[in-house]
Amino acid sequence: MAKILICSNFSGRYNKKYIGHEFINLFPSDAGCWNFYVPSYGCVKKEYGKGNEPDYLIMVEPINGFYRLLGIASGLEYASDCYSSTDKKEVLKENSSHGSICYFSKPLNWWFGSQPNTLFVSYKLKKQGNIFMPNANIDLFVSLAKGKINNNNNCTDDEIFIYDSWACYGKDRKKLIGQSQRSFYDDKNCQKSISNQINDLLNRGLLYYASKAKPLSGPAIKAMYSRYFIEMIGQENNENAFSDWLAEYLSNVEFYNHFAKKLGLQPVYKIFNITREKDVGDQKRIDIYIETDKEIILIENKIHSNIHTSKINGAIISQLDVYINNVKKEIGNSKTIRSFLLCPDYYDKYGYAGSSSLWNKSVWSPLYYSKLKDIVNTFMTLPGYSNNRLTKFIYMDEFSRALDTHSKTKPEYIRDVILREIAKRL
Repeated sequence: MAKILICSNFSGRYNKKYIGHEFINLFPSDAGCWNFYVPSYGCVKKEYGKGNEPDYLIMVEPINGFYRLLGIASGLEYASDCYSSTDKKEVLKENSSHGSICYFSKPLNWWFGSQPNTLFVSYKLKKQGNIFMPNANIDLFVSLAKGKINNNNNCTDDEIFIYDSWACYGKDRKKLIGQSQRSFYDDKNCQKSISNQINDLLNRGLLYYASKAKPLSGPAIKAMYSRYFIEMIGQENNENAFSDWLAEYLSNVEFYNHFAKKLGLQPVYKIFNITREKDVGDQKRIDIYIETDKEIILIENKIHSNIHTSKINGAIISQLDVYINNVKKEIGNSKTIRSFLLCPDYYDKYGYAGSSSLWNKSVWSPLYYSKLKDIVNTFMTLPGYSNNRLTKFIYMDEFSRALDTHSKTKPEYIRDVILREIAKRL
């Protein structure tokens, strides 16, 4: 039976502020070698250490309760003699021996500095070892135990199944450190053994051998991932940044009428009101609130945040319903209300919206980022833009580029996210 160690990468609080030690799992070092960090502190128990290494290290990224495959490594060697993150003296010793390993011309002790309870390197790939990664633009997910993916929305190209019968229950679970690690043993007689599944994905071109991938250079990364203003200031996932930027352009009558025409709204011929973070009661604020002489337009912007619920008069309802209900109470039937949920193209497919009951699309029309980008781009072909490009519509070309990140049918791959963060440091 094959011993499988599944590690959830880029899921802790540390990764919200820093690059994360596990970035080394995605790239070969400058010397062309593969090293791997196992969350949460780099250490494993001796049962998974020297001489007892797992046959497969499966690295995943959590996305709304599902696990997107980052890579599968086989042919591993535990890289240290340390089996406890509390042994700070041994951790320091091991990190000293690995601290000079370079990525993008910078050693690991530069990337991570002093981490007294965290190993830099957990496993190394042996010369005869292999690492398999999804091909470009391919989404593969790992189904852990009973957590099979509902593929009604076709959000995955395929899955690797880890069956209930493979799980290590009872005391075996205690062999591992950290909740981000899970151990399994597959059945070599099973038709869907892990090796058979990997070979099938390789034969179908969904996985590729990444073992011989060439190291990336720092200058190449900077050229690829520091192109846009929104990336340079680290706001590419900031909902407020996009809402502020959009509201600024919508306050211009000429752009607003172009926007309105594309979305079936009424044009305006005089001054109208646009408000950011409009208080609509019950401690709720709508991202963009527009009031014209005939209509109220609500725009709620979601990138990675979910549609949440609120308890109103004892009932649990969607925040979107709270917005609509409260605005109706305020204005009555005096004006038509049009509401839009501005979100990435992949938002509902990948479960960011939550339960389908939370988003009534007949009330809250989807305004996907790709649609907004099309509206902006077509406006930039008009004389009104070219005549006022450096005054009223300054930086609109940058706004269009900023919309790219969320105008895709799949969430941005963690490899690109990490490379962008690395580019900022270099």
